[in-house]
Amino acid sequence: MDKVLIADSDRELLSIIRKGFQELHHFELLTAINGQAAIETLQHQRVSVFVTDSRLSDMDGIDLIAYITRNHPSIPCIIMLEPGKQKPWFPNRADHEDLLYYLEKPFEFGALGSMIFVGLNLRDEGLSKKGITLKNFLPLIELSSKTCRMEVSCGSDKNGFMYFHNGVLLDAISNNQSGETVARDMAKWDGVKITFSGINRQSPRLRSPYQNLR
Repeated sequence: MDKVLIADSDRELLSIIRKGFQELHHFELLTAINGQAAIETLQHQRVSVFVTDSRLSDMDGIDLIAYITRNHPSIPCIIMLEPGKQKPWFPNRADHEDLLYYLEKPFEFGALGSMIFVGLNLRDEGLSKKGITLKNFLPLIELSSKTCRMEVSCGSDKNGFMYFHNGVLLDAISNNQSGETVARDMAKWDGVKITFSGINRQSPRLRSPYQNLR
């Protein structure tokens, strides 16, 4: 049976979700109360769909999604946004074609169920093998107000770095080139593997941000 893992530090919400799914026998529901527990489950269980809150007690959901891209790239992911966080909008994205989805709290129980079944269908149809696209991952940086250097690899021949300050993209480097054109090209990559590292706040790359890449 397919297994769906949901990570949220709100024990009451996890209980409500579990109760809502208890009569649905299409998959087995696994839960994790924090990010580390989610990683341990992913290491020992075969998970078909992963759902996480954007902010857990020990890490941000974005760090978990980055972990997924490196270790379990074909798992469809759903991000549950805290109330007041606007759901990202993708004008050039066709529905149900990517592996990363956003769901704003509070949500109807059926909405979460529908997204999970979309993820399971992607897996069954073999479409999940392409992995997450960078363009659909980038809004998470803004939502988490992250300051970091993000290393991005795509296949065996593409590698680059993006620099962010408080969630704003400042610079991008790939193939010995940098600038907005590079950032836009990287945003088209799919099947990406993402790694975060710290950034020196005095770095010369902390300069005027680029325009929105969407």
